[in-house]
Amino acid sequence: MLRFVFINGPPSAGKDTQADLLKQQFPHSSRISTGDIYRGARDKKGRYRYYWDSVQEDIKRAEEGGLIQDETILGLVDTVVRKAYALGTNTFVFTGFPRTIAQLRHVDRWLKELKEQLRTDLKHAFVELVLDDHIAEQRRQIRYKQALDAGKTPRSDDVPEKVRKRFHEFYKNTEPMLTELRESGRSITVGAAKSIPEVFHDLATSLEGASFQEIERSFRPTERR
Repeated sequence: MLRFVFINGPPSAGKDTQADLLKQQFPHSSRISTGDIYRGARDKKGRYRYYWDSVQEDIKRAEEGGLIQDETILGLVDTVVRKAYALGTNTFVFTGFPRTIAQLRHVDRWLKELKEQLRTDLKHAFVELVLDDHIAEQRRQIRYKQALDAGKTPRSDDVPEKVRKRFHEFYKNTEPMLTELRESGRSITVGAAKSIPEVFHDLATSLEGASFQEIERSFRPTERR
């Protein structure tokens, strides 16, 4: 049995926090960020350093202001998943992926291919964390101030200029995909304005309703958003 959970939503919705909590509840699971894969391959660091050859052309393109090709991202994801599955991982939790309608089409085809080629049952769920923009901005401001007060450098994605760019990209590319998933009844929507435990409770309950295994909720959540 293979399980995939794709968690998406606007900046500051708590995607990584919920993904980390979810990973703790599934044995033999892995949390995957396509950004982590690309940066690890590009910088030759961490567990993804071995994929540098796969991103050479995209590194050059990105340095010239271009975008990383979907084919590169999907190829990396496929390789990472297949290798992890061969080593015993059967549950994969993705954050911020897919992020466009084109990537969603790729993922739909890819999941069908995996099921056929690996000859295993496969379950998947698309999760949308819903958060109003003003609450997202409040969270960003709190994180930014806390970092400065502690004498630390604020997160790069909390810098106002970067935040505006992230929201622009989200509404331009990701929101149309989420709208399609929502209107076709293919996604699970979870309100992300509550506390971390409450959001996780709603997420876990929704996944159980989608025929995922029961998830233990007696956990100690981190305070990271």
